[in-house]
Amino acid sequence: MPIKKITRQYFCKQQAKVLYRRTSSVSALTGREEFFGCICQPITTESPRQAGPQARVSGKDSAPPAKRRWVPPSTLRHQQDVIVTTESRNDLVFRKVRGILNKLTPEKFQKLSDDLLRTELTSHNILKGVILLIFDKALDEPKYSSMYAQLCKRLSEEAPNFEPPDSPCTFRLLLLNKCKAEFESRSELLDKHACDPHLDEEERRQLAKRKMLGNIKFIGELGKLEILSEGILHRCIQELLGPRRGEDPSEDLECLSQIMRTCGRILDSDRGRKLMDQYFERMSILADNFDLPPRIRFMLKDAIELRSNKWKPRKAAIIEGPMPIHQIRAFDEDRSEFRKGNLDLRDQDRNMSDYFKSH
Repeated sequence: MPIKKITRQYFCKQQAKVLYRRTSSVSALTGREEFFGCICQPITTESPRQAGPQARVSGKDSAPPAKRRWVPPSTLRHQQDVIVTTESRNDLVFRKVRGILNKLTPEKFQKLSDDLLRTELTSHNILKGVILLIFDKALDEPKYSSMYAQLCKRLSEEAPNFEPPDSPCTFRLLLLNKCKAEFESRSELLDKHACDPHLDEEERRQLAKRKMLGNIKFIGELGKLEILSEGILHRCIQELLGPRRGEDPSEDLECLSQIMRTCGRILDSDRGRKLMDQYFERMSILADNFDLPPRIRFMLKDAIELRSNKWKPRKAAIIEGPMPIHQIRAFDEDRSEFRKGNLDLRDQDRNMSDYFKSH
């Protein structure tokens, strides 16, 4: 018996026959006509059903309730009949400023600082909150303190002023008060983190120490940009060299070494050289005091050596502070070329040693 060749047309005809049988059996039971899965309602002359209490639909057949779309607070548009309080308006401004600071880099400094100046800096409280946010970022990221100091420099020059014409600008006054408060409370940083249950004693101590050194470095960077006067920096150094306080008296000497490394070069001028000679004479005596920890004594000696070398560090290739991406790539290329040169010299030495061994 020859095998019948099944074509696409034959297959479609067979499927149509099966569907027709199924629809005819269903229409006989329901009184409706179906064809290829489509149900056609018969036309009737009955009046429509009156509206009344509907039957309760099971949960499976009911449509899910409509969900409200989440809208971020920064894009909310308040209606005219909604009263916006001063606190909520300030919170929106602080949220914008925090977002700008989180994205701040050397490449985006100009654009993001422009965005920061375009925010609603309309009161003393807002400027004070902006300074607090900048200080927190500078203390948490000491490596980027120079960039945050440049941001303060621009804000002190272009931010709105709420003071009389002959007095300093509002931002500079608030910044000076904040620097003074942070410097005077440097020994109390450990108590601020004492209530944190997620940190043990050693972690709290390290966190307080990092913030303390970050505060000193940020003050030094502000002094380098002449936001803080030399007189303020000299008073800070004199207090660090004075009677030490706190649980660890050597912390002030570590802060002294940090501020000397940061802004000692600008203080060692003709006007302040006599004071600097007195400071370093006292530091030389402390560096030979064996009652101090060796780490502190070596820090003091490094600062003394830095001044004797005319404030040029021994490792000139190390750049403190943030670096743009193109500088990082150039630095990596220089390092790779240096490593390649060392490998070539090593291969030459190895070949020479093999030559002498063979002869």
